Amino acid sequence: MQLDIVWLQFIAVTAVIVFAGIKITRYADFIAAHTKLGRLWVGVILLAIATSLPELMNGISASLQSLPDIAVGNIFGACLLNLLQIAIIDFYYKPAPVLTSADKGHLLSSGFGIFFFFIIGYSLFAESIGFSLSFLTIGLYTPLLFFIYFVAIRFIYVFQKRKISEEIKEIAKPYKISLYHAYLRFAIYALIIIFAGIFLPTIGARLATLTGWNQSFVGTLFLGLSTSLPELVVSISAIRIGALDLALGNILGSNLINLTIIGIDDLFFTSGSILLAASAINMLSVLAAVGMYSTVVISIIYESKVKKLRFTVTALTLLAIYVLNALFIFRA
Repeated sequence: MQLDIVWLQFIAVTAVIVFAGIKITRYADFIAAHTKLGRLWVGVILLAIATSLPELMNGISASLQSLPDIAVGNIFGACLLNLLQIAIIDFYYKPAPVLTSADKGHLLSSGFGIFFFFIIGYSLFAESIGFSLSFLTIGLYTPLLFFIYFVAIRFIYVFQKRKISEEIKEIAKPYKISLYHAYLRFAIYALIIIFAGIFLPTIGARLATLTGWNQSFVGTLFLGLSTSLPELVVSISAIRIGALDLALGNILGSNLINLTIIGIDDLFFTSGSILLAASAINMLSVLAAVGMYSTVVISIIYESKVKKLRFTVTALTLLAIYVLNALFIFRA
């Protein structure tokens, strides 16, 4: 009975996040057109920040409750699920393989994502073998993550600025609202996502206790799924309105923010470096992420023009890596 209640709470919070995620897409595309920032930039920054708020609130809450594997596992799980979403939107996108039609600016997001995972994976491994990379209670990787994120968005902005004018001409939005009201409604739905995300770590910890599953598995799979639903809903909604780069920008941009959130979690985790306290099992997710990112990069560069089946080789590869990682973590 108690387990049923926890599952109902999980589903209810997830439903709220999905609802807010659907609404926020509409206003993001409006802002992309009317501020002349473009879909890639708005997807990578504004929309990615909004849809990553559940991970932020979940991570801070879990860190304050001294649940490092819930915090770290959720971030890694959300990143892997975001990359898996590329396979999902590839199914919905009919003209060609989705990454073939993508803006080359997504290579920058993917490259920085791999570099993020290198820094975090190296730090996690070093801490697990007793090689300290921390000062007092803060990991040395924390300021580095913040620095890399700002370098990444700067690079993406400069790249996108070169070709923004052509894209803006193609975006025609019939919304009869002002830019002010678009920002206001965007902020309202972002706040809804924040408040829903606050409850996730407590639900996740109770779920782990009642089922007997390890916290890394719960954080990576269930909380990762729940906190990644805004990205999924936003991405599918964006594909349906023809905003491919808004969808991919949201997915890859959210990962950059999620990985930066580990640094924020570290600041709130007062028992020491959060990666020192986290289980070494999380290294499996780091390696899986590198494999999935590599698949994305190869697919964008290769530019396959043929899509004979709804699921491409890229989509199947992403799915295989994700499933194998979930099985390994569950059995660990």
